[in-house]
Amino acid sequence: MKKLLCLMMSILVVFAFAACGGGSDTDTDTASGSETANIGAATSITFDAESYTIGVEEYFELADHVTVQPAGAEIEYSCSDETIAEVFSKTKGEFQGKASGEVTVTAASKDGKVTATCKLIVAGKGTIVARDNNVG
Repeated sequence: MKKLLCLMMSILVVFAFAACGGGSDTDTDTASGSETANIGAATSITFDAESYTIGVEEYFELADHVTVQPAGAEIEYSCSDETIAEVFSKTKGEFQGKASGEVTVTAASKDGKVTATCKLIVAGKGTIVARDNNVG
């Protein structure tokens, strides 16, 4: 009877540890207490166009025009000349046109192994910038 009881208690302990999420694919953010999935590094980054045009002093969020695999993998944005287009958020791809010109924007995986580039053209003040609202 004692052996049966010990066996049942052992099984119960194993199930209890399994239910606690010992093999979970989430991390808890210690600052907020929220859980986030461990997605891993991006394996593919694709822009939905080769170039984008914004005006001087205009803000543009490039992350709306990028596909990342696996979905949700974090990437960082940079540009070739911040005197023409300033990066406001490296993780959201937020840019502001600073001066007329053209820059190369790079989106890179956190580990730097996967990158994609596009052109960001900043049109001078007074230039009308046409938008295709069906893109992205």
